[in-house]
Amino acid sequence: MRDLTSANMNFGFALFAVAVSIWASIDYNRFIKFWMLRPAPYTQRVKMVFRLFFLAWVIGGTGQLVEIWKTTGRPALS
Repeated sequence: MRDLTSANMNFGFALFAVAVSIWASIDYNRFIKFWMLRPAPYTQRVKMVFRLFFLAWVIGGTGQLVEIWKTTGRPALS
C-alpha cells in the first residue's frame, strides 16, 4: 500500500472497528438483542458465546491494525 491517504483511511477504519468491538464486548447485552429472537434474560451459555464472538472481533481487529502498521510504517503519523 503506497498511497498514504488509503493507508490512513485503512488504519482509521481498523481502529474504529477495534473500538466498536471493545464497546460490544463491554456492553454485550445491548448487542445480543440484535441477533436473538427472544427477549432478555439470556442464558449463561448465550452470554458466553456472544462474549467469545466479540472477543474474536477484538483480536481480529487488533491483528489487522498491527498488520497495517507493519506494512505502512505508522500511516497515521506520516
